[in-house]
Amino acid sequence: MEFEQTLNSGKDKFRIVLVYFFLALFSLLSFIGINFFIISSNISDAHKGFITQTNDIHQHLLQVTQSTNFILDGFSILLSSIGLESYGTIVKYSHQVLNRVPYIYQIQAAQRVTKENLSEFNDIQSTFYNYKVKVFDGSRFTDASQSTASEFYPITFFADKDNLSFNNYGLDVLSLPFLAKSTKLAQRHNKTVISEPFDTLDDERVFVMVQPSYFEQKMQPDFFSFFVIKSDILVNKNSITPNLDIAIHLKNEPENLLYELAQKNVSEQEKSLLPQFSYQKEISIGAQILILSIKKQLTWNTIALNILVIIFIGSLLFLFSFYLMFKIHFDSELIKVKHSKQLFDLANYDALTSLSNRHSFNNKLIHSLKAAARNKSQVGILFLDLDGFKTINDTLGHNIGDLVLKLSANKIKVTVREIDTVGRLGGDEFAIILEDIEGISLCETIMERLKFSVASITEIDAHKITLGTSIGYSVYPKDGKSADELLNLADKRMYIDKNYKKQAS
Repeated sequence: MEFEQTLNSGKDKFRIVLVYFFLALFSLLSFIGINFFIISSNISDAHKGFITQTNDIHQHLLQVTQSTNFILDGFSILLSSIGLESYGTIVKYSHQVLNRVPYIYQIQAAQRVTKENLSEFNDIQSTFYNYKVKVFDGSRFTDASQSTASEFYPITFFADKDNLSFNNYGLDVLSLPFLAKSTKLAQRHNKTVISEPFDTLDDERVFVMVQPSYFEQKMQPDFFSFFVIKSDILVNKNSITPNLDIAIHLKNEPENLLYELAQKNVSEQEKSLLPQFSYQKEISIGAQILILSIKKQLTWNTIALNILVIIFIGSLLFLFSFYLMFKIHFDSELIKVKHSKQLFDLANYDALTSLSNRHSFNNKLIHSLKAAARNKSQVGILFLDLDGFKTINDTLGHNIGDLVLKLSANKIKVTVREIDTVGRLGGDEFAIILEDIEGISLCETIMERLKFSVASITEIDAHKITLGTSIGYSVYPKDGKSADELLNLADKRMYIDKNYKKQAS
């Protein structure tokens, strides 16, 4: 405590630590702030890019569906106008569409045939086109004449990219569940309907756009027009970027995905730590509504992880440089403090016993007397001299003498109170400051204890010894007001005690 007050080193160290603490805190906050700015900027840029992507995908989907529906309208109107009587015109129109619109996979037309005219229809088609109306019962094709249905819509026109195909001619579309559902819905609303998607033999996902055609405004459609569309055309491939999740399906039918693109190579950490953008839009097409859902999961690459790593390493180096500066400075200050403490100890403490030396003891005594004057209390001073020490020192040597002094100092320290001060004035002389006493009685009690404690030292390093102590006392303010007066009086009384012992022996 005295040492810290003397050198004020505690405050100096606190200031040093405080300065470097704030420097380190500033560096850490700067690192956090820069990273937050970079991450926020990257997330903001990624979100802007996502909005641009979703707008492009939405506009492309809208354009494809509307333009395809417009072309289907034209084909349906053509059928309503001329039917299949001008077969060559229908073929020419269809191939022009297939050549100009690459994503239309097939064009088909189904003509209404009732149960009553089925036989006549089969005769004509088998004679000129070599097919009859057939139905699909779930496992195989059978002759429609065996069916109990009242009407049929066999495929009477079929065009694909290469040549006209006769494989599906005569197939009743009402016997195919997914097309039967679509044709009924198209007939009910008299609008375009999109069927459930399915995979072709070439592993391409396609769906069918269906529209009814009425000839002479009849109650039942004379034809159904079918466009088989490749699903992958619904999304512009140039708009697709990594970690983009796209799903297109009919409203209330999320299980029937017309188009699906699932995210890949996204870790669980990225999903839990980084944000995900989402977008959903409804698009009206004929009698139905398409749902466009887009999601994008941000990844570490999105937020420029490499830049963050560089900044992190730079911040670590920055903090490490501060640490080195702090350590060098603190070590140098510590050396100074240790050196100052050594000087302080040499100036104020006895090197052998670690007790206060004469100079330090006198300063403490002066301080105690001033405090007693303010508090109107009493202070006792004891002056001790070891009896028999000179004989021990001369006969057993200075090393044993030093051990006797150390052990005596320890005995004296543990005998007095914690608030009292013990000092070695030189040689075998010791002095004690008894703080805040209530008279001479406490001095006498402690003197008796000290004599008994010192006399208990009977052996040092396997050597038998006889040791005692002579003690004198003085009390402030009764016996004097100054430190010199009180010490001199205690010294005189100590010699009186010593002479009394000699005479008694």
